[in-house]
Amino acid sequence: MSLKYEKQMRSEIAEKTFLNKGWGYVAALALLPYAILKSLWAWGSTVGLTTKQAVQNVAGFGDPLKEGSAFLYTLYTIEIDFTAILAILASLFALALVTSWGRNYQNGY
Repeated sequence: MSLKYEKQMRSEIAEKTFLNKGWGYVAALALLPYAILKSLWAWGSTVGLTTKQAVQNVAGFGDPLKEGSAFLYTLYTIEIDFTAILAILASLFALALVTSWGRNYQNGY
């Protein structure tokens, strides 16, 4: 192989790596508005709710949880939304797939 061909291949690989990393960052950032909005609702905010019925639905959300999972009800009582936690974990997972610390973690340090 010629040196020119090797340089061209390296630049193509670098471009593809950048594109893959970019999508990982997009995936991580795309989940954050959801987690922020769900957390605001768990803290009692009505941001994004446009009708009185929607506000009432959010306000009475914890009532069915009393009869369900104790873990979910405990999270609800301390004003933490479980799906917001899952969104943050998924965001961290997306970052782990494209960052150096994530690759180190895959190799077991």
